[in-house]
Amino acid sequence: MPGTGSAMFYFYTNELKFTPEFLGSLKFVYAVGTIVGLFIYNKFYKQLEFKKIFSITLMLSVALGYTLLILVTRLNI
Repeated sequence: MPGTGSAMFYFYTNELKFTPEFLGSLKFVYAVGTIVGLFIYNKFYKQLEFKKIFSITLMLSVALGYTLLILVTRLNI
């Protein structure tokens, strides 16, 4: 999970009021999602060429990375 350093932990717990237990639950969901993603890749996307998979994954990663920016700038409030 991007941004899980000590500065982000402080921001999550003190500014956003997330509990450490909630953050642990998020890490668990992240790990399960990673495993599910591996199964989906092996089942459906293994035959696609690398360049296409890499491009799609990069675009999704950038789009999802902006969700952290939304939290930090408090646009969600």
